[in-house]
Amino acid sequence: MKTKPDLALVLEHYGLNIIHKHGWSPCKCVVHEDSHASAAYNLDKQVYNCLVCNLLGDVYDVVAAKEGVDFTTYEGFADRFARKFGASLGSSMNESLKSVILNQKLIIK
Repeated sequence: MKTKPDLALVLEHYGLNIIHKHGWSPCKCVVHEDSHASAAYNLDKQVYNCLVCNLLGDVYDVVAAKEGVDFTTYEGFADRFARKFGASLGSSMNESLKSVILNQKLIIK
């Protein structure tokens, strides 16, 4: 069974100070410049919602919006990521890395 990255960890990666509580927690949007809390997250449901940029979705939607990457370009991103660290996703030694990146759809800076 595949598991998604935890929304709290991703939001913290993007600079939010996460409050671990039940229900919705207001926050500044991680995708656009925000001076007021226009977004909220729900860690129980692993959902994020911004009323300004109309982002409503799970952790993959947040990462895709923040990084400017859509699901059709994840494979290219994964290949660039691997090359950045001196790997090639085409080699058999790195097939497990490719599988993790593509199956989890992780974007790591």
